[in-house]
Amino acid sequence: KCSNQDQDLIQSLKKVNHQSTHKAIKAERNVLKVLEADCETAVGAFANIEGNKINLEVELFSLDGSKRIHLKSSESIDKAEELGIEMGKTLKKMSNNTYKK
Repeated sequence: KCSNQDQDLIQSLKKVNHQSTHKAIKAERNVLKVLEADCETAVGAFANIEGNKINLEVELFSLDGSKRIHLKSSESIDKAEELGIEMGKTLKKMSNNTYKK
């Protein structure tokens, strides 16, 4: 991160930022953000880009590891962030139903 005021640094960083990788990371991080995941959350998210599409694969385990929710979805690359949010919401909803005591 850098200050929003440091325009010289922002312009320099834009030159080395890989947009596809940035979109994949945003999708993965949005899953974690929606789940409010922390160091104790057994969750995984992997995004990859193929042409104009982003593929996102996510999984969430119960605390004891006995239950697993696994999802895959694809979307156009310009919807990468939204895909992460939607998959996070789906995981959260499914986990509330699956992991109830």
